Amino acid sequence: MKTFFITILLTITTFAQVTIENPYVRVMPPGATASAGFVVFKNSSDKDIDLISANAEFAKTTELHTHMIKDGIMQMRKVEKMTIPAKGELVLKPHSNHLMFFELQKNLKAGDKTVIKFKLSNGKTISASFDARDLTKKKH
Repeated sequence: MKTFFITILLTITTFAQVTIENPYVRVMPPGATASAGFVVFKNSSDKDIDLISANAEFAKTTELHTHMIKDGIMQMRKVEKMTIPAKGELVLKPHSNHLMFFELQKNLKAGDKTVIKFKLSNGKTISASFDARDLTKKKH
């Protein structure tokens, strides 16, 4: 009986290793072919977990991106993975690590929701509902 409860506890803990907070996608003007997404991944495990791919239902291609300064010029670059540190977080935000969506299949409007799936190095796939936000409008 004790082994049974320990097994259930370990199973629940395993499922809760990576959580997602504050997911949103940038709303783009009609006709735009690319957009960006931002989110916070939290890792409750004792091991680093890599984010190795993403798939958005509204874009043909989704890539993991970072910003780099090369010869004094800020440039975006595709990366193969991003690490969510053990007992830490990976923050995807503007002008830093982020998601890029190319060949948009749908024009999102502010308030829309869209699902994005993520593949992790621990073999798990997680998904979240992202809000579409118009980042050009200032909050008062």
